[in-house]
Amino acid sequence: MATYIQDTLDLIDGTVAAYAQTVFTDFGGPVSATIRLGGVVALAFLGINVMMQWVPLRVTDFAKWASAI
Repeated sequence: MATYIQDTLDLIDGTVAAYAQTVFTDFGGPVSATIRLGGVVALAFLGINVMMQWVPLRVTDFAKWASAI
């Protein structure tokens, strides 16, 4: 009886682990692409701002942001 319970629990554990991995993979891909795209857009806005000087930015501002990351 104990081996039947252990086998059943192992089957449930394997099924849940496979499902969780599938969901994480399916959800993680689009989220990571969105985060990368947001970073590229933010970098583009920073570059445009530096060229146009809408808001003055100093090298120390970039150093503070880099140290915060």
